[in-house]
Amino acid sequence: MAMFNYLTRVADASGVEFDYASPLPAFEPERDREPAPRPDRASWPVIADEFRTLPGFPATNEAWQRWHEYVFDSGEPLKRRDRGLLARAAAQETCDRARADELAEHTPRDDREERLDGFARKLSRSPWRMDASDLRALRDLGYPEPALLHAISVVALQNAESRLAMGRALTAR
Repeated sequence: MAMFNYLTRVADASGVEFDYASPLPAFEPERDREPAPRPDRASWPVIADEFRTLPGFPATNEAWQRWHEYVFDSGEPLKRRDRGLLARAAAQETCDRARADELAEHTPRDDREERLDGFARKLSRSPWRMDASDLRALRDLGYPEPALLHAISVVALQNAESRLAMGRALTAR
């Protein structure tokens, strides 16, 4: 569900054209809406590893793990370092201290990495503000179309994992 949510948000916001007829009206995001403020890092909860899995759903948990390995560990068409940069930014934007710390080595080192980091932050924090220029900026950095899909998938999956873990941890209290 989270993956579909992010992929469709990006498609809607960046003007990806449908290749099929739809009776539904075109989505018009409220681009002026402000994102919710994020708490200071000191206030981020520490989420135990036990909340990062779905023990009551072994088949779902196994499928999720396979998808996680593919999205975060693949080397093509996006480098592993780029995946780490994207995931780190998404984890920080969802206030996931443990995952952000795990990915701490993926701090941007140059302008290209800063722009990739900014893409992940915008997609995580205010996806309704995404537009065609966001994808064009990545294309201008030399990322081919398959890499764009992978970049969106990394951000989407990290958001989903962080939010799921946070939700599970907070409801267990």
